[in-house]
Amino acid sequence: MVSTVDEICFITRSDDIIVPILSLPPEITSEIFVWCLDESQYLDPTLKRPFRAPIILLHICRAWRLTAIATPRLWTNLRLDLSKLPGSFLELGTNQKFLSDWLARSGACPITLELSGLSAEPDQLLIPTALNSLASHIQVLDLYVDPRYYKDHTPDFSILQKLSLSFSGVDVDEAEINAENLIQTFIAASQLRDIYLGDAAPSLFAIRWEQLTVFGCEGLSSAECLTVLGSAPSLIECTFHEPYLAPNTPTVSHVGLKSLANFEEGNILFPFLTLPALETLEISVFSSSETIVPFITRSTSLLKFSGPGSAVQLPVRSFFSMRALTDLELSQLESEYVVEFLGLLNRAENPTFLPQLRELELSWCSPYDYKVLVPALTSRRTRTQDGGAKLRSFHQSWEMFVYELQAQPQGDTDIALKELIEGGMEIELGRSSR
Repeated sequence: MVSTVDEICFITRSDDIIVPILSLPPEITSEIFVWCLDESQYLDPTLKRPFRAPIILLHICRAWRLTAIATPRLWTNLRLDLSKLPGSFLELGTNQKFLSDWLARSGACPITLELSGLSAEPDQLLIPTALNSLASHIQVLDLYVDPRYYKDHTPDFSILQKLSLSFSGVDVDEAEINAENLIQTFIAASQLRDIYLGDAAPSLFAIRWEQLTVFGCEGLSSAECLTVLGSAPSLIECTFHEPYLAPNTPTVSHVGLKSLANFEEGNILFPFLTLPALETLEISVFSSSETIVPFITRSTSLLKFSGPGSAVQLPVRSFFSMRALTDLELSQLESEYVVEFLGLLNRAENPTFLPQLRELELSWCSPYDYKVLVPALTSRRTRTQDGGAKLRSFHQSWEMFVYELQAQPQGDTDIALKELIEGGMEIELGRSSR
């Protein structure tokens, strides 16, 4: 979208030339401006010749400047990298005016604010100034900065709902932050429901954990992860990236958690967890059957599962315990595993194997034996009298181009698959595009 803005920069107008784009109604021009935003880019508000929306839209002509200023949606996402801002912008008067103008232009729209980078000015006031100036309008906040800049500030985050914190590149002395000296910045955020912590220990913050519904973290210990679970009874969804095992890890049973994503080698958290209401489980490639199988056995309400499926990682027969499962995605499968799985999927021979399965995807694996696949799919095309579900979709993909011709269905197989498709089953076979 940036190229569109660059092209617009060359539009000119003289007394005897009418430029059609300048005759558009303001509401149309406003909508076009919103599509010019590139929210993945950090903003440099000090450039003499800015190149990105929304700042660039103020420098084209008077009409466009007025339209841009009167379009609140252009000013709802502010991303600043402190390490790239000049010292002049860090002066209190300069950044206060910038923030005041930005807030005025956003109108009543909630704001997403991201501050990142290590400032070269250890005594600068930009972070507390930004937080205090915008606090009551911030709905989403991402802070990837030194915590000492906002530790003692308690802004009125009255509409803050989503918070992401990281101390990346910062050495935090946890000994200086104790139970009497926690970071109090977010204690007044009464609407906060979603928190993600990256290398930022939850024990450093005074947060209303009991009101959270979504929690994610990266690089925390198993004890820290599960302590949050124990302190947040309203949690519905959790994501754990690369936790490491700690000796003081508590055992936790959470009766409300419905969705868990766990990405790390060994799945160290599973032996300590019991989630009786769990409906969705996503695990990483490197799982251990010694930990995952008992955990799945305890998760009797599981409806959706996504993860690896090789015989070494997750035995095929472990799916017999997932009687409520409706959606299944398995990846990185060996040929022998696929054949065994499809054989068990044949309802005529194994009526108790995944009886409620509706969506099935096998990805990043070698092709299958159609002699096994077609009977399995055919046996799942209708609902059974005892309540077994009809399979609605089957997707299988493989990685290697060499399999393309080998996997093309021929003759009776092709006819059988087309009949299943005509009967309402969605079937997709082919090389993976991922």
